[in-house]
Amino acid sequence: MRSLRKLWLNDNKLVACPTELGSLTLLEMLSLSRNPFDELCLGIGYLTKLKDLQLDQLNLKVPPREIKIRSLEIRGNRLSRLPRTIGGLNLLSELHLDDNELRELPQSAKNLQMLVALHINNNQLDIWPPCLQYLTSITELFMNRNTIEFVPPECSTLVNLRHLEVSGNRIYDLPPQVGGWTSLTTLKMDSNRLPALPETLGQLSKVESLSFANNNIITFPMEVGSWHNLRTLDLSKNDIRFLPSSISNSTAMRQLFLEGNPLIQLPLGMGSMRGLRKLSSSQAVLSRRLDLSGFTISVLPKEVIELTSLTELTMRDNNLKVVVSEIEQLPQLELVDLSSNRIKMLPATLGKLSRLRRLDVRRNRLKHLPAMIPREISFCTLLKDLQLDGNRIQELPIEITRLSSLARLKLNDNCVSVVPEWIGRMSSLRHLSLGNNRLQHVPYSISLLNLAVLTLDGNPLDSIETGVLMGGAKGLLEHLRYNHNYDIADRNLLPDVIEQRRQVEAYLTRTEKELQEIEQSSLEAELKVIGGLDQLEIARNKRIGEDRTATDGAVILDQEMLDEVRILAERERAGAVIFSFLGPGLTGNKVRMRAKTIFYELDEDNSGTLDLSEFRKWLLSLGADISTRAIESFMEGIGGEGGGELELEDFQQLVYLVYQVKS
Repeated sequence: MRSLRKLWLNDNKLVACPTELGSLTLLEMLSLSRNPFDELCLGIGYLTKLKDLQLDQLNLKVPPREIKIRSLEIRGNRLSRLPRTIGGLNLLSELHLDDNELRELPQSAKNLQMLVALHINNNQLDIWPPCLQYLTSITELFMNRNTIEFVPPECSTLVNLRHLEVSGNRIYDLPPQVGGWTSLTTLKMDSNRLPALPETLGQLSKVESLSFANNNIITFPMEVGSWHNLRTLDLSKNDIRFLPSSISNSTAMRQLFLEGNPLIQLPLGMGSMRGLRKLSSSQAVLSRRLDLSGFTISVLPKEVIELTSLTELTMRDNNLKVVVSEIEQLPQLELVDLSSNRIKMLPATLGKLSRLRRLDVRRNRLKHLPAMIPREISFCTLLKDLQLDGNRIQELPIEITRLSSLARLKLNDNCVSVVPEWIGRMSSLRHLSLGNNRLQHVPYSISLLNLAVLTLDGNPLDSIETGVLMGGAKGLLEHLRYNHNYDIADRNLLPDVIEQRRQVEAYLTRTEKELQEIEQSSLEAELKVIGGLDQLEIARNKRIGEDRTATDGAVILDQEMLDEVRILAERERAGAVIFSFLGPGLTGNKVRMRAKTIFYELDEDNSGTLDLSEFRKWLLSLGADISTRAIESFMEGIGGEGGGELELEDFQQLVYLVYQVKS
């Protein structure tokens, strides 16, 4: 035992410090943390080779004195003061005093001339310790979560300081003398009360990381051109409106955080920051993605155009009025989100973004699509998603038919009064939203599309029977395919009253037949569960799935067919619980509003879509234990984007159709 060099006695419920420790004269490291005694034994004074002493979370009233150690850790001991004898530990290089109740450091601490690391986090210091000006060897200083209000000019003596953290204090002023921290590489001063930063910060030529988040900074110093090594700058949650152009000289910058500032424009020359990988003005930041949402930017900065590796450009909720034509210089763009701005026209060069897959210009001021969709759009052969909701669009240009991959076209809340006949040529279209426009009739050519989602609510349609509209996208498309004369301008050629009545009766007959099939399917599934039969002959000769009719005209239910029956029964049960949950007597708009509320409650990961597991969890909460296969069948043909996921509008459509059928 006498030859021990390291000893850990943590968490042993020792009520007194063992006196036998004095005999371990070769001991170099001793840890007595988290024991209930409140003072050290005299034997520790004999440990002349001791270098590292750990005394965290004891009940010490007085720290050790006059021992030749190099590292002392006395965290979490509720110490309210340090004795003057602390200065006698003149070989000390590391001192950890976190989580105590210290209000000051004794002046004798200035004798710790070999100290290089001092940690005083989470104490009650209300002033910058005066003894620090004498500790010129310090390279690492942590004083987070205290109540310090200012940094004194004498701080300039810390010429060897490399890492300083004083976040969570009340600091309202930084003196010019901070420019003397010429060795500094990391400075964190988050959550203080700084209204401005001194110009001398520009003298910190070695700094690599600066963080001033959650202060009251209004202006940023111009003298920042010497930060050639700066890799991370966090200025989030301040009041900064402008950044100086000299910041673009920080060519080593990798991360720049600006969210929560009323920034009007980006700094000039920002395009020279070629290494920039994260630029944040909102919550989502990804490599090669630029998110400038929530600023008050009125013109797309030309400096952004120089970031030629961008694949996603997001500028939601700004004051953009014009998009510069040079956007064509970003050939890698796959997503452009300019929603919630004031854009009246998009440049023709937008059509040259050959890799563009999604264009979102919702809630802008676009009026005339012919001017907005140029002929060059034909180069966007990969564009699948075009969102134009909430503009002032009155008509659609024929150039839109050149978007050969377009799967979703959203035109809700516009002023469209006529859907052109050529809409039927867009064979890849699966999702068409025309809600809240001025449509009075729908062209027959829409029936030629293989749509999964068709939104027409909020239009003054006066020539389609209510029963047909209640049938959803499928019912409406079937109606249009049957009624070839529907969209003829001469109203005299429209079906007469007798023909219209025949159509309504046909619709009701078809609906009744479908309900009977669902009911019969449920019965067959119950027979399978109760009887445990491998085969079951149905006298009614009901056809299920593909034509597998026996020679005598009956249908033989093999295992595959019985599985189909079970799925149909489960779908019926799911529809019943959804209707029961919503309750009877709701209008279409109220159903969609309820569905919207439910969607956001179910979207736990905030992905903007509901996956199969989230949908199944909802049905389980309603009392319907539905198999995964049945849910896949239930969702099939509804999801506009495929992949077993539902977006908000898809989910609203599904709930609306279920509700209409059950009611």
